[in-house]
Amino acid sequence: MLSLAHTDELTGLLNRRAAIDACKTHLSRLARTEVPLSHCLIISDIDFFKKINDTYGHEMGDRVLVDVSKRLRNSLRPFETVARFGGEEFLLYCEANEKEIKLILERMRKAICTDPYTLNDVSLNLTMSFGCVVIKQNDTHHDINEFIKTADSLLYEVKNAGRDNFKVATFASMKND
Repeated sequence: MLSLAHTDELTGLLNRRAAIDACKTHLSRLARTEVPLSHCLIISDIDFFKKINDTYGHEMGDRVLVDVSKRLRNSLRPFETVARFGGEEFLLYCEANEKEIKLILERMRKAICTDPYTLNDVSLNLTMSFGCVVIKQNDTHHDINEFIKTADSLLYEVKNAGRDNFKVATFASMKND
């Protein structure tokens, strides 16, 4: 069982520090594999979350965070990483190539927006935005923070373009821009 120092108290997911450690382990495994694989680091954010807390209170905000956490966790395989990265932001890390990750991200997006979130007599529909960087084996010498920064910049492109979507790019293509 994971120590409380590594989990987010509200959601039960890994916290930021444990997520970074898990990603480093994933990257290390990717660097050593002899099979050509890609990994994906995703930063996601619940759209307009502050409005939920301001309008319906923190109890509803907490309910949303717990439900979103479960939906994200159920969208990935057990050995992949899902973490609460801060506030309404999540970090996900999985094995997938560019084609596969687009299917996974669409599945996650739909899992978030399909069923309403309810507390007492209030029912809310939510959306979420995702920025995803595809990491190839020859990228693994880079620092984890570079991948996080890249995924975060992709997330902000989605938010600036209207939210409720995802953007995927390879790390190499982002470094060449």
